[in-house]
Amino acid sequence: MLPEAPCAVHRCEDALIFCLPSGLILAKSLHDGAALFRRRAGARLDAALLQGGLLLCLVRGRAEARARKPASRVLVALDAATGAPAWEQPLAGAADPRSLVPFGDRVALLCGGSVLAFRARDGAPRFSAPLGAEGFHDGAFLAVADELDDAARAAARSPRGPGLIVAGRGGAALRLDERGARIWSLPPSGDAAPFAPVVARGVVLLAREGASLHDAAEGLPLARLAEAAPRAAALSADLAVALLDASGSLHLHRLAAHLSVV
Repeated sequence: MLPEAPCAVHRCEDALIFCLPSGLILAKSLHDGAALFRRRAGARLDAALLQGGLLLCLVRGRAEARARKPASRVLVALDAATGAPAWEQPLAGAADPRSLVPFGDRVALLCGGSVLAFRARDGAPRFSAPLGAEGFHDGAFLAVADELDDAARAAARSPRGPGLIVAGRGGAALRLDERGARIWSLPPSGDAAPFAPVVARGVVLLAREGASLHDAAEGLPLARLAEAAPRAAALSADLAVALLDASGSLHLHRLAAHLSVV
């Protein structure tokens, strides 16, 4: 039995790693449930992901009550096989746990109005990209932009490395390259709440003017699918789209595009 419901569960070889909100990390054997290690990552744990043999945890440290300081946020890396500490990276500002994503050989997240990227193996900072206020002042989501094939990338002048899509309120969106440079941006087109972008085969689905598909390399619109922002959405490898609307109805679409786009 676990002392509380985990906020994340990961498998590493023959172990299951349970990440608990209280900051405890518990690893148990897949074969017999035996305890493998127990480690406290922080006073509270907000998010955790597994990357390259490391468990990367966004945690809160202990609040400094006498100075009336809020709990600090720290990105902590543990060896996923043993639980041994690998590195820590203190964060300046409020970090959004929904935004923690693996990004090539790095990990990225939103913190203090910027996208921060750190090298996963040692926590070295790679870039800090300020977002500005328009559409991103009250929360946003990150998604990794999948890359096109070499011919399509050259035609679209897309970067060779992995990219990030940032989506905010009102369908505001932008793309960053592997160095944090902005490739394109779209201003808000309404006041819809931030919605997690969905990416597949060089196409990104945004809650923009309802729901729309855009070319991930340049941000160009490809199709408008719905008048209202969806509750949930999925985009498959063959560019079929499933949208769940506010009433609970499921709508299916499929993008018909020239091969140079996909």
